[in-house]
Formats: sequence, structure tokens, C-alpha cells
Amino acid sequence: MRRTKEARELAERAAGLSRRLGDRLPAASASLLLAGTARAEGRPEAARAAATEALAAFEAHGDRRGMAKARLAIAAAALDLDEIDGAVDALACIMGEFDALGDRRGLVEAQELAREARRRRGLR
Repeated sequence: MRRTKEARELAERAAGLSRRLGDRLPAASASLLLAGTARAEGRPEAARAAATEALAAFEAHGDRRGMAKARLAIAAAALDLDEIDGAVDALACIMGEFDALGDRRGLVEAQELAREARRRRGLR
């Protein structure tokens, strides 16, 4: 947990510095890190908020890979919030995005999250 806290603090500093400089892409990447640390800390609402902020910046710059990663983080937060059907639907699209980009790592990560979402759906 200590490393997660350190990672969050560093990501918060990076995001703040990037925003002050007016550089939205590094700020968006830092927001994705914040989403990951918030999720690891069990704060899915904060994770969704950070990923949504990152998505807006990536969309403004037309960064398709960044958009896919942000959408994946939003879907992960939705799953943590027990919004399982929405997460499953979103993940189907996200897998297509990663596949179209040729991003094998992103695709595998999305597939793993989709398996977890389907497993949880079956447990309800």
C-alpha cells in the first residue's frame, strides 16, 4: 500500500505540473496513473473521475491509443462499482479499438478484464 501511495503522490505532482505548463497529454497520462492508483486503493469513483479526465484530453488531441486506455480504466472502475453490464458492453468496443490499433498488450488487458466481468455477471 505504501508504494501505491507514493505512486499516487508522484502522479498527482506530474499532473499538476503538466496542467500548470498547459501540456494536456502528459497531464492525461498522469491522470491514467491516478486512475490506476485509485483503483488499487479501492477508490473506484476516483479512478473513474481520473480516467474520464484523461479521456477528454486524449480525445482533444486525437490520441486513439490514449482514448482506448482511458476507456479501459473507466470500464475497470465500472466493474469495481458493480456496473457489470455496462463494463461488459464497453469492453467489447474497447477490445475492438485495441485490435484496430495493433496494440496486443492493451487487447490482452481488455480481454482479461472482460473475462472477469463475465465471471462476475455469472455470479449475480
